[in-house]
Amino acid sequence: MGNQFYYHRNGNSDYGNRLVREFQERMDGVVTNPYLGEKWKRSGFRYVVVSPFQLFYRVTKTEIIVSMVWDSRRDSRTLNKHLRRTDS
Repeated sequence: MGNQFYYHRNGNSDYGNRLVREFQERMDGVVTNPYLGEKWKRSGFRYVVVSPFQLFYRVTKTEIIVSMVWDSRRDSRTLNKHLRRTDS
């Protein structure tokens, strides 16, 4: 998906393909070690960085649930509000 968006935006898919690869590598690490990501404040979320993005996820007894990909260039004051929406 990311590679298609950046293809249409930039005229080539290099950046999108790189992002897809980096997200996959980070998620492979999380699957191997679910507690790899840093804890996010006092919530039950953890995150890994694929610059400039943060991939937020939660760990349950049986699953790793990806909740949101956040562009860290955005105003972080709204981040907790968005995470609360994904937690329902």
